[in-house]
Amino acid sequence: MMLPSGGGKSTLALRALEDERVRILAEDTPLLDRRGIVHPFPLRIGINATDAARLPEGSVRRLERMEFHPKLALDLEAFRDRIEPSPRPLAHVVVGLRSLGRTASLEPLPRRAAVGTIVREAVVGVGVYQGMEFVLQQGMRDVAGKAGTALVRARCRAAGLRRARVWRLTLGRDHERNWQALLPLLT
Repeated sequence: MMLPSGGGKSTLALRALEDERVRILAEDTPLLDRRGIVHPFPLRIGINATDAARLPEGSVRRLERMEFHPKLALDLEAFRDRIEPSPRPLAHVVVGLRSLGRTASLEPLPRRAAVGTIVREAVVGVGVYQGMEFVLQQGMRDVAGKAGTALVRARCRAAGLRRARVWRLTLGRDHERNWQALLPLLT
């Protein structure tokens, strides 16, 4: 699921964890190998204060960040029994789109429609604050030195994309309708 920061990924992930069929493989930074297989790599889920109030006592901590406002994070240890232990083929790539409406929808897309989003979010990591902090700390010269890493990431993401079906999930303001729209991908 790829959405810009603040787009609703974490709220949707927390709703997904209420469904016993859902298992956790990764959060912001999934680990894909060169065959497009996703390996378990759950670190934490960044959440907002509203969602934090609904979670198990002691499972949320505050992360101080250098250049950005503090963030709340759900320690996935609270959901240890929900972590998938085995690697899985990437089955779906979901490109999210926010709407001001109350409805949500899921529609298939051609694979090429996900390429730009994958490069921006999963190769470069524009939406991952740690990547932005790296740039601010290290400077552009060190970023250029990461070109090899970006190439490997691009190859692994391309392998995953070759295996996966691509979808556009239009998210509205109703969290339950958003979840209901995504639910068909679990079957």
